[in-house]
Amino acid sequence: MAEFLPLPPMPDDPFEIVTQGRAALQIRRAEKALWVIKERHGQIFQPPSASTIADYKRDVERLMKRGHPWEEAAKTTKIKTWLKRKSALLAICEKEIERLLKEQDRLQRTKRQPGTAEFQEWMDVLEQLHTYTAILVTRPPMQDPENPQVKIIEIPSKKASKRRIGNLPDDWREMLVACMQKWHPQALVCAVTGCRPSEITAGIQLSVKDGKLIAKVAGKKCGLYSGQELRSMTWPITDTSPLVGDLAKMVIKAGGQLTVDYSGHKNTNPAKALSAAMTQAGKRAFPGHKVSLTPYSLRHAAASDLKISLSAEDVSKALGHQAIGTQSTYGTRQQGHAGRAPTQVEATKEVRGIRSELSDRPARRTKLIKAGMRPAG
Repeated sequence: MAEFLPLPPMPDDPFEIVTQGRAALQIRRAEKALWVIKERHGQIFQPPSASTIADYKRDVERLMKRGHPWEEAAKTTKIKTWLKRKSALLAICEKEIERLLKEQDRLQRTKRQPGTAEFQEWMDVLEQLHTYTAILVTRPPMQDPENPQVKIIEIPSKKASKRRIGNLPDDWREMLVACMQKWHPQALVCAVTGCRPSEITAGIQLSVKDGKLIAKVAGKKCGLYSGQELRSMTWPITDTSPLVGDLAKMVIKAGGQLTVDYSGHKNTNPAKALSAAMTQAGKRAFPGHKVSLTPYSLRHAAASDLKISLSAEDVSKALGHQAIGTQSTYGTRQQGHAGRAPTQVEATKEVRGIRSELSDRPARRTKLIKAGMRPAG
C-alpha cells in the first residue's frame, strides 16, 4: 500500500483557509488548461453532465466516510474504478471549493458575532472549505519525482475491451436476451439499437409502420461538439434478424407504439442494475465464458453490424456520435452480420470528420502533405 500524505489540520486563521482554497483552485484550473493543450490538442470539451456530477458526489461522500479519500480510492483492482474515483475527487473538490468560496464571501459581509447563527454557518463553510482544499492538495502523484521507475500507486492493468466477446455462437445475442426475463424489453432494445443503457432512462420510442420498425433514441453524452441529441433508425421486418422481428412483435402487441424505459424497476440506478443482471445472465447462458457480457457488449456487436452495411457517416449517426473518429472504438467489421443493420438512419446533427473526395486521392494527398498543407478529413 502506498504512503498517502495525511490531511493537514485546519488553520486557526480563517482567512488563511480562504487563501489556501483560492490557491488550490487556481492550481487546479491551470492543470486542466495544460491537460487540454497536451492531451486534447486544444480541443473544446464539455464539463461533466448533471447526472455525472451527482454520481461523482455520491462516490466522494462514500470515500470520505470510509477514511482518507485518496487511500480509499486506491483500494481497487479495476482501473475503471480507480479512474472514476480520481475524476470524482478532483471534479467535486473543485466544484465545492468554488461554491464555498462564494458562500464565504457572502457570509463575510454579514454580522458574524460569536454565538449567532450567521457565525456558526460561517464556521461550517470554512470547515468544509478546508476539507475539500486538503483533499485536492494531497492528491498523490502517480510516480516518485526523484525515481520515475517507482510508482506511488499501483494502477491495475486494463481489462479486455467489451468489443472482444470471445468464442461465442453466432446467435449469442438471441440466447443472452432470452435469459433476461425481468429485463427482457430493455435487453432486446439494447441488442437491436445498440443504445447505451443510460439512454433507456429517457425512453426509447418504438413504432411499427408499413412493415418497418422505427426506433427513436434521445442521446446521452451530448455537447456542442459531441453526441446526437436525437437519432432515428429504421429496419425492415424480415426473417433475417430474429431480434428485430421479436422487437417488432412486442411493439405490434402494444398497438403499434411502445416506449421502453425503466418504469417498473425501482432500482436507484437502473442502468447499472441492467448491466449487472446481464452479466449474470451471460454466465448462465455461457458457463465458463471468461468475458463478462454487458449492454456495451451488445453495443459493440450492433456497431459491427453497422460497419459492414452502412457508410461511415451513418454508422456514427446510429451510434449517437457527432465525430466520425469516435466509431473506431466500437465493434469490428470481422464480427458483423449482414441483414441486422437499419436501412435508414437520421440524426439531429451532421457528422464531422468525413473525408472529402480530394483527401481520398493518395497522390494528391501526398503532394499536399509535402507542401505543408493538411488535407480535409
